[in-house]
Amino acid sequence: MLVIGSIMLQRTLVLGTRSEASATGVRQGQLTGRAAAAVIRVDDAWVRQDRGVLVMTVCTGNICRSAMAEVVLRERLQAAGLDEQVEVCSRGVSDEEEGNPIDRRARTVLRAHGYGGGEGHVARQVTASELPGCDLVLAMTAAHARAVRRLARGADVPVVMYRSFDPSAPQVSERDEHRLDIADPWYGGPRDFETCLCELEAAADQVVEQIRQMLGDAKR
Repeated sequence: MLVIGSIMLQRTLVLGTRSEASATGVRQGQLTGRAAAAVIRVDDAWVRQDRGVLVMTVCTGNICRSAMAEVVLRERLQAAGLDEQVEVCSRGVSDEEEGNPIDRRARTVLRAHGYGGGEGHVARQVTASELPGCDLVLAMTAAHARAVRRLARGADVPVVMYRSFDPSAPQVSERDEHRLDIADPWYGGPRDFETCLCELEAAADQVVEQIRQMLGDAKR
C-alpha cells in the first residue's frame, strides 16, 4: 500500500473545461450538491472556491477503467460521509473516445454489483490546464502515469498508481510501476470487466482513507 503523506491542498481547484453550464443539473466530473453553489467560470474552466479535495482517475479513453473507478470512489466516499468535501472526476489520456458514454459492458458489471451505471458520463481527455487543480491523480497503468506527468510539465501534481492503495499489491518503485497496471478490459469480455472491478474495489477503501487524511491535514 502507498501512503502519500501530508499534501497541502489548494483553495482553488480547477475542475476542467466545460462548454456550457447547466442550471438544472451537472454531469459526472462536475461539482454536485452543496459544492455546486461555489462554482464560477474563469477562463473557460470550472473553478470551485471552497476548500476540498479533487481526485482524478485516468485511463486511456475514459470509458472503462477510469469511469468505473469514478463510480466506485464516489459511492465509497458517500458511504464514508465525505462526498460533500470531495469531488471525483475521470479522464483519458487519449481523445479517441471523446464525448462517448461509459462502455456498456462496464455499465453492466457495475449495476450487477450494486453500483450506479455511470449514467450521464461523457468521456473526456485530460488537459494540462486542469491538472494543477488536482490534489490526487490516480493512474490505471504506468503508461497513463507517465503521460499525465509529462502533461503536468513539472507542476506539483501527485500522480500515483491506483493499485498502489491495494493492501495486497506489491510495493514498487516508480521504475516498476507497471507491476500495478490494471489491464484494459475493453479487449476482453465480461470476465475481464469483473476482474477490473475487483481490482478497483480492492484499493478503494485505502484511497478513501488517504483522502480522509488529506482533508484532516487541510484543517490544521
